[in-house]
Amino acid sequence: QLYIYDKCPHDELTIIMRRYMMRIAEKIARERHCLSLITGESVGQVASQTMQSLAATDAVCNMPVFRPVIAFDKNEIIEIAEKIDTFETSIQPFEDCCT
Repeated sequence: QLYIYDKCPHDELTIIMRRYMMRIAEKIARERHCLSLITGESVGQVASQTMQSLAATDAVCNMPVFRPVIAFDKNEIIEIAEKIDTFETSIQPFEDCCT
């Protein structure tokens, strides 16, 4: 991740990182005999979650990608993350593709 951050154009970094994440997620999913990927993206929450950006990340993946919270607002997603105990992990500081 740090190598990509150092070597890629920073204006394209978010989409590049997301595409790598999808490739890695698909590889892990196949190793575990999963049939799809599920993400927590919500359209329009940030610039990287526009329809065009979501399509660009999906383009590197051959599995179906489901986004169950795609139409939820930020507060609804935070509430769910707190309930399933993933919120604290999601807010850890690091310059990555989710910021």
